[in-house]
Amino acid sequence: MKKEIINDDIEIILNEVANRYGLIRDKLVPIIGGYQNLVYEYIQNDRSYILRLSNSSTRNNDEINSELDWCLYLVDYGVPLSKPLSTLNGLMTELVSYNEIKITATLFEKARGIKLSYPEYLNNVEVFKELGRTTGRIHNASKEYVPICTYYKFWIYNEQVTG
Repeated sequence: MKKEIINDDIEIILNEVANRYGLIRDKLVPIIGGYQNLVYEYIQNDRSYILRLSNSSTRNNDEINSELDWCLYLVDYGVPLSKPLSTLNGLMTELVSYNEIKITATLFEKARGIKLSYPEYLNNVEVFKELGRTTGRIHNASKEYVPICTYYKFWIYNEQVTG
């Protein structure tokens, strides 16, 4: 995400987002490494959640809601993934604007499991079998899914990619 967003303005945005989701701001722990998003982990009652803040100049609210609709469809179909959660207002996203910065916030259940190292991943036949089963479930689910967002941004039109 753009560097100018990461400084003082993000605190005001985080406080607003925390209020809209019913989260305690001081319990939001940044996860380092996001390129297009600011990502935070939140733990409450021994459950972990992931809060994602997306710059609306990269992906608009309709695109993100379409992504979340697809995720919820897959969850209902039995595909294991991080389920998106709604806000206190019953919305799947929250739009927050401050100092000409527009952020779309989303909250997810944190995926269970452990992160495998590359050698562990390569040498584990069961991981590949499960990846195949999951890919098959996604493929089967996609046959009947009707997207709520019918337009797509292509990478060739993204100035951050093409310069």
